Amino acid sequence: MTMIVKKPDFKISKDQSALLACIGISLLIWFFVKLSNVYTTRKEVGITYILPPMMEFTGTPPSTLIATVSASGFDLAKKLLFKRYPAISIDLAKLPEPAIQRHVLMSKVQEELGLPVVDINRNYLSFSLDSTATKKVPVKLNATLSFNKDFFPIRPPRILPDSVVVAGPAEELQGIDSFPTQAIAISGIAGEVTHQIPLETSGLINVKVYPPAIKLLVSAEQYTEKSFDLPVRYNSDLPGLKVKPLRAQLTCSVGISRYDLLTADSFLLSANPEQPLQPGKRTHAPLVLQRSPRWVKAIRYTPKTVEFLLID
Repeated sequence: MTMIVKKPDFKISKDQSALLACIGISLLIWFFVKLSNVYTTRKEVGITYILPPMMEFTGTPPSTLIATVSASGFDLAKKLLFKRYPAISIDLAKLPEPAIQRHVLMSKVQEELGLPVVDINRNYLSFSLDSTATKKVPVKLNATLSFNKDFFPIRPPRILPDSVVVAGPAEELQGIDSFPTQAIAISGIAGEVTHQIPLETSGLINVKVYPPAIKLLVSAEQYTEKSFDLPVRYNSDLPGLKVKPLRAQLTCSVGISRYDLLTADSFLLSANPEQPLQPGKRTHAPLVLQRSPRWVKAIRYTPKTVEFLLID
């Protein structure tokens, strides 16, 4: 037996459609009427300060204020929703006195918010400034450097400038003998690398540093292997003296730019017994690298010892 299930009919009548349309229009009109009304609300506004050179606050000024604004719902939604963290900037070097009055603050806040400001929670701001002590200290690099395969630094990393001026209360500067950079890791160095690194100023309130960042210069070059067959040098011309071996094999890594400058004459291998030689007795002495260029790396040679035999 087959049962036929009748699907429910969800068709909306013309009267129902008209009713829904009226409700939608009514809601839309209500929404626009509400947004066209004037509302009053409060908004927190940040304050940043620009100090004159080599000057500091003797007391910490406020970093925020509360502004009361009054505007239509449209304007409030448009301005405050898209500017969630407004802030004003005060350049103290441009003030005629170390204070800023209420009407100036309100004007700055209104310009920042783009809304009418009817009140703020501060009547004025006053500042107490004093000249600072200064001290020049070296920069301490806090960097981890790693190079591409077969690349090595040509010279130690350079810091420009290598010293900075710190300014602040004299008692706080006494404990500052150097100034570190922020920690940084640079990998895959191959060739010339330049990085701007800020100095580590976190935790410092009354101390400023000039400049606030340094430039790090790193120079690297690709190295390749080069080998030589070198004579073994020794200080003896005794007759009947047999030395074995008379030559040694040396391998090293050298920068490509100096590959052709490196020759066998750049190295000196020598061996000399510590005790006097005795006829018929074999004596061994270590083979020592006496001379090599400082810009050569990974030097290895063989053998490590030389045999001396004095024959009657």
